[in-house]
Amino acid sequence: MEFTSRRKRTARISVRFVGVVFAAGAVIFIIRTLSKQMSAGSVLLIMVAAVFLFVGCSYVMQSFNFTAYDTTYYILPDELKVKGHKKELTVAYDTISSVTLSKVGEDMDYYLLHIITPKQHFILHVENQEEYAKKMYDQLMDYTGLPRGSGEP
Repeated sequence: MEFTSRRKRTARISVRFVGVVFAAGAVIFIIRTLSKQMSAGSVLLIMVAAVFLFVGCSYVMQSFNFTAYDTTYYILPDELKVKGHKKELTVAYDTISSVTLSKVGEDMDYYLLHIITPKQHFILHVENQEEYAKKMYDQLMDYTGLPRGSGEP
């Protein structure tokens, strides 16, 4: 079974832009504050700017993650293969600790399939394909041997 989660290029560019704006604004603010005479309030503002710098850098790094691009999930009998941008991961079913399927809203035909491993969290956005989402969930539950929980709609 195969499913491709599509990601828009404009979303990656937007996240990168917001991250660069946060980081650049924080760096400019820190430099301007350090070049002037420091006061007690300036130290607090520099710490807030450092948080903005951290958030901006996190956004930029996140936008280059391989799951920020189109990601194809192959649910095979032996393993789960995840093929993303210039990278391919193989996940053994015994390392998967949780699989949940949730419906976003009662009036929406939109499902989230969340697969949790010790190193990764995969979220598959399945839109207008209720039966396919349930079929993927059932197949993952059979292969992992996990008990069916409250994550099923």
